[in-house]
Amino acid sequence: MPFTRLRAALAAALVAAAALAAPGPGPAAQTAGAGAPRAAFQTVAFVNGKAITNYDLDQRMRLLRLTGAARGADEAELRERALDSLIDDALKREAASAAGIQVPAENLDAALAAFARGAGLDPARLDAQLRKAGVSRRALEEMIETQIAWASLIRRDYGPRAEVSEAELNDAIADQGLDRRVVYDLGEIGLPAGKDRDAALARIEELAARINAGEDFAALARRHSRTPSAARGGRMGKVPSDRLPPALADELAQLEPGKVTRPLGVPGGVVLLTVLGREEQKIDLTPEDRERIRQNLLEQRLQRYAEGRLQELRAQAHIERK
Repeated sequence: MPFTRLRAALAAALVAAAALAAPGPGPAAQTAGAGAPRAAFQTVAFVNGKAITNYDLDQRMRLLRLTGAARGADEAELRERALDSLIDDALKREAASAAGIQVPAENLDAALAAFARGAGLDPARLDAQLRKAGVSRRALEEMIETQIAWASLIRRDYGPRAEVSEAELNDAIADQGLDRRVVYDLGEIGLPAGKDRDAALARIEELAARINAGEDFAALARRHSRTPSAARGGRMGKVPSDRLPPALADELAQLEPGKVTRPLGVPGGVVLLTVLGREEQKIDLTPEDRERIRQNLLEQRLQRYAEGRLQELRAQAHIERK
């Protein structure tokens, strides 16, 4: 589901942010004594002479956990991922600052709210959620401010050459099939779950195995399905792919003839789906549709320019990891 400021924060400001925004020290921190603050601000890396501290690293790791970006990573992987992102952010901040780019406060406020929503957090309770996770609000603001400034720099430097012409837009629409959609003629077998969901799941998995082994879907639907479509052999009608959840649409697109989907949980039951037929439909794109596609293509181009620019900055930078 990405998520800083143009000048490096002073250690005193970071200490103040930690005191104000981070949760109170636990037993371990209370017994750590005067050594704990010193350890927090030990340097873990230098980027063009500017320090990244243990505190910075801890805050970024906590942010990655809070947003779900750390999912699947062990502690060592998370640490490396967080340090890489801090190094990249330092380079982005330096480049944006050298270009004189500043982020208006209202832009940052709007981006913070959007970030919270995108991360599944409540914008109105963001500060409380940050404190609970042990994250300084300033750490979040700095990360987001960096991304805004970097995006502004990339748009300023590469925007004109990244623009999408009408001919390029038409080619992309045709090449990617954006003016067409697949309509599926779907069949279903549904069983009520009730209180014993495991039993219903086991039963529908058995039916799936029989269908995938070659038994007739319609016959099994008439005999076992408890949906209104059972009398029609499970035929539920035609459904455009763009009205399906993306994950299900992807699964149906790859489904072999005569096979069924994995069991799908629905309110009160479980369902199997099969594709009885499919057809491609031409759709008329509205001006709004075309503009949305144009903007997506523009963002993709800008992202490629941004990746190239960041690689150049890395190659030119003096980066020292401790």
